[in-house]
Amino acid sequence: MRTFVALEISEEVRERLERFQRKLLRGWASLKLVEPENLHLTLKFLGEVEEGRLGEVEEALRRGCSGVFPFTMEVKGTGVFPSPQYVRVVWAGVGEGWEKVSSLQRGVDRELGRLGFPRDPEFVPHLTLARVKNVKNRGEFLRAVEEGGKEEFGRMEVREVHLKKSVLTPRGPIYEDLRTFSLG
Repeated sequence: MRTFVALEISEEVRERLERFQRKLLRGWASLKLVEPENLHLTLKFLGEVEEGRLGEVEEALRRGCSGVFPFTMEVKGTGVFPSPQYVRVVWAGVGEGWEKVSSLQRGVDRELGRLGFPRDPEFVPHLTLARVKNVKNRGEFLRAVEEGGKEEFGRMEVREVHLKKSVLTPRGPIYEDLRTFSLG
């Protein structure tokens, strides 16, 4: 099954991100918005994992989360990957809590790396808001993203890490929690 490790976001943050997503739908670019119910912060994408390996993945996640206590995470600002000249993703960033998210990800990455999952040395905490097919009016589109760079979408308590399954369908992915790990 296709799996990943993620932090969920609060309803308040989700609603504010959804409002910003709607601003991007002004015809400046052809894009696919991430469905509001699917907005999350990915700590680690695992890809296809055999059901028989879930136990060892869960143990690795338990070790990777140990010693990390609940913390406040602020979702703040927007930007694009990989560059303004070649836009493929619009994202929301992390302000307060950036170091804690990064530290948590390093622990998860290290422990899952011991199981043979590829390491991710260039992790940047973010939430994917949209995937961009092409940009029709680069100036206006980038101006809207730049305005989002000043937005504060909210703060929330991070208390859990989720191991999720992703089922790809023609209408988009459907995510399901396989396991939840409490911090602290």
